[in-house]
Amino acid sequence: MINYDKKNDTYVGDKDAIDYFINVGFVITRKCVLECIHCCEIPDANDADTEKIKLIIDKLSVKKICVTGGEPLMRKDIVEILEYIHSKGINVTFSTNGILLNRNKLLQIKPFIDNIRFSIYGNEKKHDEITLKKGSYKKVIACLKMTKELEIPAGLIMTAMRKNLDDLADVIEICNQYNVSKLYLFSLMPTARGEKIYATEYVSPEIISEKVSADSQRGNKCVIKVIDWRIEGQCVLVYGNGDVVAQPSYQDKGNKKIVGNLLKESSDQIWDKYPFKKAHVDYYLNSH
Repeated sequence: MINYDKKNDTYVGDKDAIDYFINVGFVITRKCVLECIHCCEIPDANDADTEKIKLIIDKLSVKKICVTGGEPLMRKDIVEILEYIHSKGINVTFSTNGILLNRNKLLQIKPFIDNIRFSIYGNEKKHDEITLKKGSYKKVIACLKMTKELEIPAGLIMTAMRKNLDDLADVIEICNQYNVSKLYLFSLMPTARGEKIYATEYVSPEIISEKVSADSQRGNKCVIKVIDWRIEGQCVLVYGNGDVVAQPSYQDKGNKKIVGNLLKESSDQIWDKYPFKKAHVDYYLNSH
């Protein structure tokens, strides 16, 4: 039995009793309004239709689905998708860059999500440099103001690179100001655009953790989790064609390993043959 804390996006349970995927990231689109320099997804204009998305959801036996992309708000049926997941009794995290989010859309999706995550990459200058879109930082801040006002639990994701590591203190301050309960610090993954800058921008999780310790001394109210993408198979992604992918997997093409397809198998069948069970369970069932 796993208990999920939606405010802090944490799980508590017995590792030895887990015989299913705890969480999957459902990439419902690979379209995006940004072209971030480190993105680990390859853009694709072809989305699965709503009914296929629902068929895939029907096959998922999971505690939580993180609805992600690309940018999921580019889908016109996003509210219908979120409502359908919610109707299955599955917890939902909604991951967005915030560019297309407004108050009306947030009110539409609020009943069907447990929490929301925004990507942020430093102060205004650095964030806009990394997203290659002027004004993208201000949009994230506006979204954080809305989630605080509407009492929607919010988290932040920051991919830490040489370019922005010194901006971590600014991001921690944003967390404190807008009641962000959790900050995820990702190490750079050598996939898609990230592969092109990996040699010059990679910072190890050990160095990131040292920076966290130093900057947290100024005052930190949120949980900070450093993600080490050297550990294979922690993350499980589901795509609109039904593919279930272990990420990262450095022996496979594109550093992603296709382990099954939900249009042909159940998630339980795919779990039975999943080669990274321990890494997946350890990723979620730890102190943070």
